[in-house]
This record gives sequence, structure tokens and C-alpha cells, in this order.
Amino acid sequence: MSVFSLVCILSGLALLLPVAAAAGPALMIDRAQVSIRGDATVQSARLDVMRLGVVVEMLGRKDEWCNVRLPDGRDGWVHSALVQERLVVTGSGVRYREAASSSSSALGVTSLNDVVGKIRQRGNWCEVELETGATGWMSRNYLRP
Repeated sequence: MSVFSLVCILSGLALLLPVAAAAGPALMIDRAQVSIRGDATVQSARLDVMRLGVVVEMLGRKDEWCNVRLPDGRDGWVHSALVQERLVVTGSGVRYREAASSSSSALGVTSLNDVVGKIRQRGNWCEVELETGATGWMSRNYLRP
């Protein structure tokens, strides 16, 4: 078999492999119990109750509500105040700081692929919560959903 034939066969096999759909940002339930609603209103039917720490995928937004995909694959709505966006650190030794400024004192450093929770954003800076419970500010340049 020629090298060209082998490349053609392998290329054809690559076309048969499933392509993973791009996932939306991860949101973690931030309260002991949170109602998941059928629509973006508290008057909407409750579809389920999620507990603290459950991670859901954000599909979109409508005002103060997030459209989410639940772990079992169903879609629902949750108020944005009841979830925390999860971000991944994209560099090694990235500092988290006392304030939203590179001249602010460093409180510590993170590692590549650490997961942090986004508390709020100010310009290109995010106030984050580390898995240890520590909080600080990080440049958005070193974070991705």
C-alpha cells in the first residue's frame, strides 16, 4: 500500500469521528438549594432543585436569568445571582491580587488549569474565589470559561 493510499484512508476515518460540540461556560450552583425553572421567571414551573456545588452549562441569558443545561441533559432557567461562573487559569504562576491592578499587592499564585469562581468583573479584571476559599483579583487575560 502506498503512503498516499494510507493517508487517504486515515483522512476518511478522521471524517467519521464525532466532533464534540462546544460547551458553554460552566456555572456552579452557589446556594444550598436552587430552583430550576421552565422559563425566566419565578412564576414559571419548577423543573428541579439543584444543590450547592452542582455544575451546569450556560446556554444563554435573558435579563437576569441564565438558560442552562442540567447534568441529566434537560434545559431550564436559573437566576444569575444563584450561580457562579467557573473559569480556568491559562498560565502557570498567575498572581491573584488585593485589588484590580497589576501594581496591587499579590496575595498568592495559581497553577495552570486551576479552576476559580468568578465573583464579579471590573474592566479586564475578575474578582475570583479559589477552591481554597481565598479571594483576589486576576487579569481576565489569564482566564477562560
